[in-house]
Amino acid sequence: MEIRRHARGVGHPYVLLTLCVAFWSGNFIVARAVAGSMPPMALSFWRWAVASLVLLPFALGPMRRNWGLLRANLGRMLVLAALGVTAFNSLVYVGLQDTTAINGLLLQSSMPLMIIALARFLYRQPVSALEAGSVMLSLFGVMLILGRGDPGRLLQGDWTGGDLWILAAVLIWALYSLFLRWRPPGLDALAFLGFTLSSGTLMILPLWLVELSRGVHPAIELSNLAAVVYVAVFPSVLSYLFWNRGVEALGANTAGHFIHLNPVFGSLLAVALLGERFAWYHAAGGGLVALAIGMVAMARRRTAAG
Repeated sequence: MEIRRHARGVGHPYVLLTLCVAFWSGNFIVARAVAGSMPPMALSFWRWAVASLVLLPFALGPMRRNWGLLRANLGRMLVLAALGVTAFNSLVYVGLQDTTAINGLLLQSSMPLMIIALARFLYRQPVSALEAGSVMLSLFGVMLILGRGDPGRLLQGDWTGGDLWILAAVLIWALYSLFLRWRPPGLDALAFLGFTLSSGTLMILPLWLVELSRGVHPAIELSNLAAVVYVAVFPSVLSYLFWNRGVEALGANTAGHFIHLNPVFGSLLAVALLGERFAWYHAAGGGLVALAIGMVAMARRRTAAG
């Protein structure tokens, strides 16, 4: 059975996006769990290498049939691969070496507001006063999380580098979501995913080789092998199919709202499986981000109502 038919058979784009985010939550948990034994570039490379091997038997035919479209848009396709495959996940894995899964998940929940801000900057999309206020509210929520309850710590440089890597990854994914409009009309979904995964993996390879040259090697353990299998299949092949379909059906702004499910799924898993502590500033900062997203949804409904 073709992966494309399986993805379509799941149902409504809202279901696809919910499953997508649930798998991504698991990605944070698994990456944090193996952070001490699996270096970030090794995990990133093997994730996408295995994902490409799983996908390419299904994608090679569509890629050949759509090669004219791919070649005509080669530059933009490579940018999408670099953003969505190479950079985003590599930065997340680097960040999770030095911060908790809960922090990473909550910081990532600011992504819908990042998409709105970038859409205004790049495409001059109108932003209402309510949406502008939501971005500022979300920013304060992120500052609470970064400052561990005291935003003043940020002025003193008292934050973890891991949190900043996660925020950089959020910026990268927001750009990827907005640039998905570059996808040529008529390009098969499997051809698109097969090209971005395979080319994105090749761009990670030199980063992994640099990591190896510095003497940083992954431990050959069953837990690490299981981690690679999980992150290769669920938050990679399936999530990317589901996300791209959701963005295509609903638009980047609407799809971006589903990201706030990440801390809901992921925080529960982090507490249960990793023994992490959910502090008051996590609740406060995450609550502010969630409230900001609610404000955006309200503004969209008002606009739609006329």
